Amino acid sequence: MLAHNVAVIIPVYRGLEETRRCIEAVLRHNSSERAQLIIIDDASPEPEVSAYLEQVAKQDGVELLVNEQNLGFVATVNRGMAHAGNADVILLNSDTEVTCGWLSRMQACAYREENIGTVTPFSNNATVCSYPQFNRSNSLPEGWTLEALASAFAQANKAQYADIPTAVGFCMYIRRDCLQQVGLFDVENFGRGYGEESDFCMRAAKAGWRNVICADVFVFHEGGVSFSDETRERIIHAEEVMNRLHPEYRFEVARFVSEDPLRRYRDAVDDLRIARLNDDSNVVISQLRTYRDSIIQSILEYKDFIDVEREQYQTMLAEARREFKRTDEGLAQAQAIVDKYVLAIEAKDREIAKLNHLLEEARVEFKRTDEGLFEAQRIVREYAEALEQRDRAIEVMSQQMDHYIKRNAVLEGKYPIVLARRIGSKIKRMITRLVKSS
Repeated sequence: MLAHNVAVIIPVYRGLEETRRCIEAVLRHNSSERAQLIIIDDASPEPEVSAYLEQVAKQDGVELLVNEQNLGFVATVNRGMAHAGNADVILLNSDTEVTCGWLSRMQACAYREENIGTVTPFSNNATVCSYPQFNRSNSLPEGWTLEALASAFAQANKAQYADIPTAVGFCMYIRRDCLQQVGLFDVENFGRGYGEESDFCMRAAKAGWRNVICADVFVFHEGGVSFSDETRERIIHAEEVMNRLHPEYRFEVARFVSEDPLRRYRDAVDDLRIARLNDDSNVVISQLRTYRDSIIQSILEYKDFIDVEREQYQTMLAEARREFKRTDEGLAQAQAIVDKYVLAIEAKDREIAKLNHLLEEARVEFKRTDEGLFEAQRIVREYAEALEQRDRAIEVMSQQMDHYIKRNAVLEGKYPIVLARRIGSKIKRMITRLVKSS
């Protein structure tokens, strides 16, 4: 029995025979492990495939999800991983065939250390996890059945595992705690599928998780069924995206291929094969020679790759130096402009200080002017009052003068002329003094 809940997610698009072989192998070896099986029909264009999946879904422990339209591998497995709840997941291509005890050993490998996030088994067709030839697509060794070869891996590499730069998506175990932290596959950047598992593994590694190979499990992978319509443009796009998101990825893979740390696990299986079947030794030796030649070719290719990269980096370095020189010149010009503006700003600050001083003086002068205006208004009011008093005095004098004139006329008739003239002269002097005083 499995120690942790796990859901096996199989996305299906086409290929009835391969799909039947895959699902029946899972069901055959799941009787003791009791994993949840989630099959997703990604709008298969082959009616016989959909009909077969509907029949399989009637069995206990099998759940069938059907996409109304074709979503592609990435969105389809995302749906399955989300549907699995809190269980661990293992993504399994529909063109694979598993063997006895495959899942329990992969789960045991996943929990041997706290920071193991993904687990990948050996296979005949799994790039860096391939056997018998490394980084190649292989057939099963002549004279060996799948179960016999898987048993050889289980015996030769019992409980062994090692770090790899990325899981291989044909059969990929992901712990739920890793999945919760890292997130689902990136549909936006990888579309319908290719390179998405490498992106996930790089994100997991940056979060502190490890990607390992389970050396005691072997799963057959036919290859080319799930991605039979894959185009070169899609692969190139995935490489471009990986270079943009994780520029260190290709160098890590190239270094891994050059060092080949998984060779000791393949050698252990080779030794077991030789010990079991003497007649098989010639086949093993021939495969080792082929492997040696392939390693030499890989080294030569890697050397060419490094040479090309070196030239590219030299070109980039020269361009960077030129750019830095232009940048330094631009910075010097910018500094000169800044210094110029600093001086201009300081001059403006001095002018502003002078204007502030003049403004303060103006405020003081305005205050004095206001006080002078108030004093002038007071004098004007007093002068107006004096004029008003003068006008009243003139009016009174005029009235008095009329009175004296009238009285003089009366006196001229009663007194001598001399007396009248004397009174008239007195009146004139009074009027003259009044006018002068006004």
